[in-house]
Amino acid sequence: MDKNLIGKKCFVIMPFGEKKDPDGNPIDFDKIYREFIKEAVAELGVDCVRCDEIAETGWIHSKMFKHILKRT
Repeated sequence: MDKNLIGKKCFVIMPFGEKKDPDGNPIDFDKIYREFIKEAVAELGVDCVRCDEIAETGWIHSKMFKHILKRT
């Protein structure tokens, strides 16, 4: 864990839910996020958040822009 990263945030922009690849095979983006991305980022001491985890009402794109522009 890097002490310089504690308290920082990683905002992840990616698909969520299950989608099909070009060959029609299912890809579970929630599993990829939970088990790979979020876990790896947490090991660095960084808070990882994806747009669908933000408990705010409103247009999802405005939430994305808000977190992209915010620096912590």
